[in-house]
Amino acid sequence: MPTYSYRAITPSGTITEGQIEAGGRHDAFRQMEGRALRPISLTELAGGPNGAGFDGRMEGYGQRAELPGLAKHGANNNRQQ
Repeated sequence: MPTYSYRAITPSGTITEGQIEAGGRHDAFRQMEGRALRPISLTELAGGPNGAGFDGRMEGYGQRAELPGLAKHGANNNRQQ
């Protein structure tokens, strides 16, 4: 089972980092949601499929699916200039 490294925002608003063992990215996001964490980044550590690590950084698979969940938990997509 792959291990993922994450950065996330806690319910109190602080940034935390950790690792999750999950069956896939979707499962890792679900586990984070279960811990009331709002993901900033999720990276599969080296040793993933074919021995290669995967740097997801919320790009690609799951990105669009997770954004509504982020908004539900108070994340804001507005950029300040």
